[in-house]
Amino acid sequence: MEFPKAIPFWGNDRMVSSMLLRVKHKGTGESEDVMLTSTMELRRGNPYRLSSGLRAIDVRIREWRARGFSKLLGKTM
Repeated sequence: MEFPKAIPFWGNDRMVSSMLLRVKHKGTGESEDVMLTSTMELRRGNPYRLSSGLRAIDVRIREWRARGFSKLLGKTM
């Protein structure tokens, strides 16, 4: 991945990703891998330079959600 030459000014961003979660039943010991889809909403601040000369932006996570269906548990997590 290449870092952009110019940092955009403040704004809202949304990142979507997937993650694999292992679920284990306490009673039976049976397990399964559940694919979760996650959405992260964040707020990006204005760019600035550090005293070292590096460029930076402040990012605040506003909300993070992950959902997926488990056959083992019989429900959406």
